[in-house]
Amino acid sequence: MSRLVGVLAVLFLLSTQALAFAVHPSQPPYYGFGGPLWSSGVWYWILLLDEGSGVPLDAMSMSGALERQEPVVKLIESLGGVVVHRHWIINAVSFRAPVEVALKLAGMGYTIVPSELYELQAFISSLGNGLEPSDRIGVVTIGASRLHELGITGRGVRVAVLDTGVENGHPWLLRGGRSVVEWEVDATETGIVDYCGKRIGWHWGGFHGTHVAGIIAGQNPATPGVAPGSIIYDIIVFGEELSCRGAWSSDIVRGVELALLGPDGVPNSGDEADVINLSLGSTVPPWLMAAITGVVEWRLLDPLVEALKRAAAMGKFVVVAAGNWAGHMTINRLCGAPGVICVGSSHQRGTDDRGDDRLSLFSSRGPMPWFDVAPTLVAPGERIYSTIPTALARELRLPQPARELSGTSMAAPHVSGSIALLLELYRRQGRPLTPEGAARLLVNSATTIEASEGGHLAGPMEAGAGLLNVYDAAFPELLVEVDGSYRSSKVAYGDRVDFTLTIANVADRTVRSSIRVWLDDTFRPGREGFEDAVSVDPGRTVEVPPQGRVTVTVSVDASRLAPGLYGGYVDVVAGGRSYRVVVSILVPAKPRVEGFHLRAEVPEVTVGRFSGRYWAFLDWAMAAFYVEKPLGEQAVVRVEANIPLGLPSLKVFNAKTGGLVSLGQSGYILGQPGLYVVLLELTESIYWWRLGFSYTVEVNVYLEAPLFESFAREALANITRLQLALLELSSRLSSLEARVSSLEARV
Repeated sequence: MSRLVGVLAVLFLLSTQALAFAVHPSQPPYYGFGGPLWSSGVWYWILLLDEGSGVPLDAMSMSGALERQEPVVKLIESLGGVVVHRHWIINAVSFRAPVEVALKLAGMGYTIVPSELYELQAFISSLGNGLEPSDRIGVVTIGASRLHELGITGRGVRVAVLDTGVENGHPWLLRGGRSVVEWEVDATETGIVDYCGKRIGWHWGGFHGTHVAGIIAGQNPATPGVAPGSIIYDIIVFGEELSCRGAWSSDIVRGVELALLGPDGVPNSGDEADVINLSLGSTVPPWLMAAITGVVEWRLLDPLVEALKRAAAMGKFVVVAAGNWAGHMTINRLCGAPGVICVGSSHQRGTDDRGDDRLSLFSSRGPMPWFDVAPTLVAPGERIYSTIPTALARELRLPQPARELSGTSMAAPHVSGSIALLLELYRRQGRPLTPEGAARLLVNSATTIEASEGGHLAGPMEAGAGLLNVYDAAFPELLVEVDGSYRSSKVAYGDRVDFTLTIANVADRTVRSSIRVWLDDTFRPGREGFEDAVSVDPGRTVEVPPQGRVTVTVSVDASRLAPGLYGGYVDVVAGGRSYRVVVSILVPAKPRVEGFHLRAEVPEVTVGRFSGRYWAFLDWAMAAFYVEKPLGEQAVVRVEANIPLGLPSLKVFNAKTGGLVSLGQSGYILGQPGLYVVLLELTESIYWWRLGFSYTVEVNVYLEAPLFESFAREALANITRLQLALLELSSRLSSLEARVSSLEARV
């Protein structure tokens, strides 16, 4: 059955996947959906062997995997398919063929999944109208400039940019007369040189990749990159077949493999990439994200997510853009790979003062299904002024070979560059740095940022740990963990939730600290604080001895919180700065008896956000119910909204199995005890109605079930128990009578 999942999912994929880019009038014809490629009936596919488990990173294992793929390669070619890549990070073969060939292979028992389209996470916010100032690369905002002053520039650290390609000879990417790009490779294997589109005169094709490279390693003194001493590996994964606007997941997987091999193509030879930057992505509905990330029992195998998971497990620092879909539960599916750092976007608002920064409106929000914190953190990504192809600058008659670009695509390289700085520092000190360790340093040092709407703070499900501060990450006195990591997510099945906070002192002096906890109600914007629901044992003031560690328990009284999802910051404040970990708590509504019904309510859930200027079109909200006993009756899940036109659509899922219970507002059989989630989505009619009236849609979500059948079953069970008890009593009486008769006979 699992072997057919990929092909059966094609119908959904092909009906919903779309690319959304800013389009320039002179662009070449688009060859995606509706173009010559799709109309020809040909698509790209990935055949997974051993469920795509991959092989160890050594030459012998890789050679053996490729040898075992030979029969499959010959089979694909015999059916008329064209093999594109042979993978080893996942044991798979990518090929191009009509749908009929993929279906035939699936019928032979092979696992086939479509090679999916990924899009750039950036857009042009203006065409230089001068109404809004561009922001320079955020080296001052994130504290990178202070590390530059100490001589820490990311020197020698290799950052692989998997993108549209980089103009190697760009004057702002020359260091001592040589390009910061030390290796260029075309993962699409279509002969692209320098950047996508250059050979056909389409210089917009190199805009994105060149811009990202400039944020990482730019050399212009007026707008330097975050890690100007770093080395760029230019790995081209966007091809002209898709107008340099889309990338096949099979090409991206190949790009990851190339980054792990390095220029010599030999594993573990020392020239491999240290950091992998992916300013690209795709979003899927929350229930599919749950299947991809493995939080539910049924799995949807995503080859690229698996490849990134393996790269992170190999010790590579994988940085991914969170996405530009603006709404809740729209995080880039690649952020579901364990070990990656997922980066949202902030707006510097024309200054270097991090205190006035805001979350970018377009930045995708969490949670990741069902209640995990996402993104990891945010970094400057709005109206960032960086390098673009010089030929394009001439076409646009720009005074400099640079332009502003916005998106989480721009935020991710701020983090990649920051990791390069930390790696150089740790190498100087002779200390190892792991991906988990780097993520902990970045989260520990992040600070709270204002929400994009203004007027309240952005919580963990919007901004992750907050705004990047690489200088503080480089020089901590304390290292803080919660439940053994930098984040922890729990469900409040009872009235109390406990988090174990570990504070380690890496300084040579005693550090006195205080603990501060702040909670945010994810789907009720502006409701924050909740200090009265939090307690700390043994207390909020902690002294940590030199090179020692202290453990405390942070407890949240869930009975003081309305049913909903809460993100939280636990800050250990010491020495004029804070050390942060991130938590989330899901408080499900629990049905209670009201008359002849069971009833539970999740009140005032916000679906869709209005910033004062813009609406978030793609936005999900979530309510959760915990059912202690199965509901065999026809339960009703219904919503009441504060608008006169229509209601959000809803879907109910079993949070453990991932099974869809029903699509309507009635007829649910919650046949298993456990957690159920209700996903709410704006309908198109509500969206367009809101445009005229500036409403934020609030709904109350109810779960109701009649108790008549329950009462009848309980009564029948009681009668049955009583009958059994009477039978047992009668048996005992009969036995007693027999004994009395026996005694009387003896007398």
